[in-house]
Amino acid sequence: MNKELVKTKIEELSTSLLTELNAEIFELNIKQQGRTVVIELLVDKPEGGINIDECIYINKNLNEKLEQEQILEGDYVVEVSSPGIDRPLKVAKDFRRIKGKKIRVHLKDLVDGKLEYGGFLKDVRENEIIIESKNQDIKILLSNIQTGMQII
Repeated sequence: MNKELVKTKIEELSTSLLTELNAEIFELNIKQQGRTVVIELLVDKPEGGINIDECIYINKNLNEKLEQEQILEGDYVVEVSSPGIDRPLKVAKDFRRIKGKKIRVHLKDLVDGKLEYGGFLKDVRENEIIIESKNQDIKILLSNIQTGMQII
């Protein structure tokens, strides 16, 4: 089994389902567990909030498409879920999804003498975010963010 080929095919097969629900793939993992191939598909909406019924819908319809296309030999399992609220923030679209919410970022390099900031995500631009922290706007380059998380 060529994992990259299978990944590409799964992305193609799921595109229409995801578009229909205004959802997108957050992460796609393919693992071998014994003789069973496990396909983990983490999906969400740009504004967040995919629900369990939508995950079930994607799972059912993707399974049907995989059976029709017969791209996998042998046993396989498809698991569709939300990445969860505690997922790491990696790219601009992750930050856009939670604009206005409270976040914490750990930086690679110092910004105003600090490696960590927490506050409200005020704005997301092409290559930077702006966090309102202690009534100050802090500009942070996305490339300088080691880790970012939403604070619940």
